[in-house]
Amino acid sequence: MKITNKLFSYDRIFAKGQISLPSGDILQIAELSLIKNGEISEHIQHCDEITYVVSGKATVYYDDKCLELSKGQIHYIKQGPNHRIVADSEQNFHYFCIGFVPNADEVSTRVFFDTISNMQDFVLEDEGNIQTLFNLLINEFYMRDEESNVMIQCYFCQMLILLYRILNGKSKEKLSKVNTSTSNNAVYQTLKYIDKHYIKLTSVKEIAKTLSYSEYYLSHAFKEKMDMTIKDYLLQKKIMIAAELLKTSAMSISDIAEQLHFSSLHSFGVAFKRYMNMSASEFRKKTEL
Repeated sequence: MKITNKLFSYDRIFAKGQISLPSGDILQIAELSLIKNGEISEHIQHCDEITYVVSGKATVYYDDKCLELSKGQIHYIKQGPNHRIVADSEQNFHYFCIGFVPNADEVSTRVFFDTISNMQDFVLEDEGNIQTLFNLLINEFYMRDEESNVMIQCYFCQMLILLYRILNGKSKEKLSKVNTSTSNNAVYQTLKYIDKHYIKLTSVKEIAKTLSYSEYYLSHAFKEKMDMTIKDYLLQKKIMIAAELLKTSAMSISDIAEQLHFSSLHSFGVAFKRYMNMSASEFRKKTEL
């Protein structure tokens, strides 16, 4: 196998048994970027391989088939066919891949291998986590210490289970199936936290991190319970305080916007008009009457 027109690469090849995990033997971990029309020459696919497209496009050929891959897509191909990758003629192709010989009897990932037992390959859209796991895996292979194999196994298992969930539509199940008391508690904590810290808060990510929830979970649980987004609730809270300040203080509109940590006077003005159906200056003039 030859790589032509390579922009950069991190490519580690291992002998069978060198990195032996319960879920299988890892034979290759790589991050590569091919420039326009760059190519991974035809080769026999000696192991199963998961490819994740970070950016760009490419055509993947295997036996008498071909398919187009683009940003955010995942391609799983089993061992056996002749395999070739050609980058798009108009953009570079940046991707991760991991090659491995699977252990289909491993309890923790058997459900995944059972699901794909009759598939030669498949293409999925990432829903936010596969790229993160690839980054974590690459980092472990870079630093390699005595704990690395444990971490690699954890990330690799997570990747296979997430692929299984995407394949079966489980990652998009409604949060109503999540434990009700857990989601109620998450929403309650969020409301309390916003009510206490609304002045300096600017992002949902900041709230989720502080409360130790994933941003995805917290956002969807809140929307389901409150029928509005966390961002909308936070903005609404700030606008209510801004309205009170406009009525009861001599602070300028720009000072109020700054105190409530809006990114600009313009963003404050847009938000205020959205919730109050009039500008801040109109509101102040009206409430002075």
